[in-house]
Amino acid sequence: MAYARFATALLIAAFAPLAAQAQMLDLTPDPLRFLSDPAFLPVAGQFDGTTGYTYTEIRGTSFDDVTGAERFQLHRWANQFAQSIAFGITDDLSLNASINYEPFDEAKHELNGTSVIAAKQSGWTDPFFGVTWRALDQAEAPLNLDFFGSYSPDWIGARTGTADEDASAGRGGQAGRVGAAVSEVMRGFTIYGSFFADLLGQRTVDNSNNGSRAITDSHTNYTLALQTQTRFTEALSLNAGVDHVWASNASVFQTGTGLSHLLEPGDSTDVNAGINYHVVPNTLVASLTYEHDFMDPQHTIFSPESGLDNNTLKARSADVYGAKLSYALP
Repeated sequence: MAYARFATALLIAAFAPLAAQAQMLDLTPDPLRFLSDPAFLPVAGQFDGTTGYTYTEIRGTSFDDVTGAERFQLHRWANQFAQSIAFGITDDLSLNASINYEPFDEAKHELNGTSVIAAKQSGWTDPFFGVTWRALDQAEAPLNLDFFGSYSPDWIGARTGTADEDASAGRGGQAGRVGAAVSEVMRGFTIYGSFFADLLGQRTVDNSNNGSRAITDSHTNYTLALQTQTRFTEALSLNAGVDHVWASNASVFQTGTGLSHLLEPGDSTDVNAGINYHVVPNTLVASLTYEHDFMDPQHTIFSPESGLDNNTLKARSADVYGAKLSYALP
């Protein structure tokens, strides 16, 4: 509850300036593109990129579905470095790519004063390659209308860890994203709404200890997001937003036992905020970010009839703290 109260307080703090300065903001439509703005798109011949770091804490409590007994408390810590770049082919068409590196990701199961390391993970993630097309440009239309898509190949194998080696950070399958966004940019404020689908192909994770595999069926998640930026001065701005993810169920088959189970991951809603400072106007921007995720219970169903071995992960939430640099050339 303390985390939820903190997240709520932060969200209020993030949106309070919008209400307090609603009469002071310049809401004149402006076709300019502001670096770090959610609606930013590089113009023809322009490179832009973001280098960032995030620290994530995830919590939850697992219960047996039959007895109701607590199985363990989950506590997970993750560090991640992220790099993305984009290039403007034209003023309304850009290509982009991104990749992440995880130096440390550890999950622990805690119960009755004991703590057991459940998993460790590190390494590179599979990259994403994408394209964004601005079908309507605010310079000539009332709003911006973007269509975007990306693809991630299965380049880095997914495997579990051993006593001597961390699990890999590879997905173990292909993935893609398609979506659309509508935005309006004003001199003092931007509003950006998007809807997209994450297409997650079949995932295969090799068990490094016994040679078996866990194969997860392909499935699709959907996200509806609203992001804003309030520009207080030419140098200082505030990003704030909210996203909701509809996560789909997936069947997982274990080759070692020949058994399957159903994973119901549960939906999630996150609130986020970030402070931006233009070190060099519209060329180099430093940002501090925070996100709190509210997660629905996650169900793992081995036997729909008897409920044997079925379990539920409840009271799930996550806090994500970040820092990043955004830059554009020329």
